[in-house]
Amino acid sequence: MPQSPLEPKPRFRLDHIMIETDRPEEVARAFSSALRLPYAWPLMESADYSSIGVNVGDCNLEFIQFRKRFGEPGTARQLLSGVCYTINGQLADAMAWLGHQGFACELGERSQAHTTMTLEKDRIFPTIFFVQYHFDTSGWKQRLAEEFCQCQGGSLELSGQCRVELAGTSPDGIPGDFFEHLTWDHQRTKHRIVLESSSVDPQPLLVLNDLFQDVEFSLEPRLA
Repeated sequence: MPQSPLEPKPRFRLDHIMIETDRPEEVARAFSSALRLPYAWPLMESADYSSIGVNVGDCNLEFIQFRKRFGEPGTARQLLSGVCYTINGQLADAMAWLGHQGFACELGERSQAHTTMTLEKDRIFPTIFFVQYHFDTSGWKQRLAEEFCQCQGGSLELSGQCRVELAGTSPDGIPGDFFEHLTWDHQRTKHRIVLESSSVDPQPLLVLNDLFQDVEFSLEPRLA
């Protein structure tokens, strides 16, 4: 059971949502074209994965094909499989804080650009994980914000806010407000990514839903 923290809870900020596919570049192109949104990063190839990102505002959607998932071969999926957060501070401090709460954390990918850490990866799926970048991200983040502003939120006039609703019951020990923009719904049969629009009426995004089997996209008015 979680214990009382020794220090204030770190701030976990939604960074990106990870969708696994064996066609990351093709799917990202279809997504970007349908919503007229810019890329967050181009196709990146490594020994462990192929990854490309689409800029949806305050977070990114990553389309990825794993050859080795969080350091483990033979564990690739074909669905929405991860929700990633950054932290205010060092990854080691967040690991210590979460460990004191009774959560098991493991380091995942370690590269020159970033290090990832998973939370209860053998118990929680889609995987909740954290990333610490090893470079100054301010220039990149500024470019993303400017490009999103220039496209005016794309064809659906997105506000830049999004949230994830995972199908299933919240894992034991994780309060509903533990992570921003992330909830569990035991009545859902598919995961849902909700994008907020500044002016478009609420609607399911059928053009996107046809691309994926286990995840639905929907549009809602911008929250006050």
